[in-house]
Amino acid sequence: MTASLDDLIDDLYGAAHDDAAWPAAMAALKAQVGAAGAMICIGRDDDYQSLDQLYGDCTPAFRELAMAPEVANPFLPAVPRTPARTVLTNDLLMSRRDFEGSVFFNEWARPQGLGAVALIVALNENGIYGYANINTERPAFEDADIASLRAIAPALSRIARIRRRFGALQLRNDLEAADASGLGAVIVDQHRRILQLNATAERLFAEPGNGLAARHRTIALADARDDARLAHLLATATGGVDGFIASGEIAVHGGGGPPLVSLTPPPVHNAMWSGLPETRAALVLVRPVSPGLPRSFEARAMALFGLTPREAALAARLVCGETLRDAARARFISIHTARTQLAQLFAKTGTGQQSQLVALLLGAIPPGS
Repeated sequence: MTASLDDLIDDLYGAAHDDAAWPAAMAALKAQVGAAGAMICIGRDDDYQSLDQLYGDCTPAFRELAMAPEVANPFLPAVPRTPARTVLTNDLLMSRRDFEGSVFFNEWARPQGLGAVALIVALNENGIYGYANINTERPAFEDADIASLRAIAPALSRIARIRRRFGALQLRNDLEAADASGLGAVIVDQHRRILQLNATAERLFAEPGNGLAARHRTIALADARDDARLAHLLATATGGVDGFIASGEIAVHGGGGPPLVSLTPPPVHNAMWSGLPETRAALVLVRPVSPGLPRSFEARAMALFGLTPREAALAARLVCGETLRDAARARFISIHTARTQLAQLFAKTGTGQQSQLVALLLGAIPPGS
């Protein structure tokens, strides 16, 4: 093994613990074998359309095209049947004439100026496979290049396993950090199935009446409107492309009262490289938002500040962290009516901002009093 190959493998091992190192490591791999492009990814053998990519210099459009059924990528059906540490080339799968006549070559390889494709199968276990895709502008890889890829294959297989274990450890640390901050953390897939959760989340799901439910290991919300919004946010968080994924927050209502928790579902990037069984996942953060208002809060607010029952009910929701729009929706009133009631609250309490109103009410009627 040459010194340069040793250095390349060292670079790949370094990238297993630092995703920022993948571009340099893969550039060294391309230089070693005279490649024009490369990608390293992981997926499921029952879902060719969804890949979890660590590095790739192929454009998103061509990456998606390579997975499209109509392109008939010859490597897709071959990879799940191929043991780890194996190198596949288009010459092993078909003749040069058949390859140049294929839809894959003419719609994917040729438009990118590529002449040959090789894959190092790094993982193939329990329905999960990972590989490095290396492409060259030449009509074929040299024998020395294939020899280099075969020499790299055992190390790349170990590196893929290390990266998954390291990613799983990072994810576990995130769950424990959320626990330490008093936050529930639930990892769910695109179908809402719960993959992992921390101790705080388990406790919050077990508490009755807060609007949360875990039915058949699937996250659900008691309020139909909250549940519909959760479905939309999870679909967005688990369906983005190249990290450009929107998120949001939901105030969860339980039993018709003010919200007791809020949910924020940011996406989990590199989910399968983090040891998860799915390529698309979201980390749902569950945050208690109720300050624990006494049951007599509204009556005491009415007595102290001369509020009407409707004004006191709105004040309670604002103190619990709801926006004015959410409070209006929960009370089945228009936003115009809510603004009118808020103006009355300002006038009766001598405040001019919602934050001042909340601070005054919490000071006059402390939680737990």
